[in-house]
Amino acid sequence: MALGYNIVGRGSLGDMWVRVVDITFDASYAAGGYALSARSLGLGANGVVIAVIPVGSRGGFFADYNQGTGALMVRDASGSVGAASTEVGNNNANINGVVQRCVVLGKGSPG
Repeated sequence: MALGYNIVGRGSLGDMWVRVVDITFDASYAAGGYALSARSLGLGANGVVIAVIPVGSRGGFFADYNQGTGALMVRDASGSVGAASTEVGNNNANINGVVQRCVVLGKGSPG
């Protein structure tokens, strides 16, 4: 299975496109996170992702966008108080089907 993308909102903010996207995780997670596609996020084939802002946590997991790599990392929220949340392990079946809502800012052709 691959990541699922469902664009639930579209708009603009100045010269940027805004998309609200529900991303459904699969069980083939690899260390470093899921590589996100500007096209899949609704920014068109030549789009550029400027920011991905995950909203809330789902099922004990939350997402963290790595601007440097363009990947959406999934972290386990069950750690102890005051400790950094660890990234989930490779091929983690527990995140299969978890839906994370994200607000995406970018440039490109509206897709």
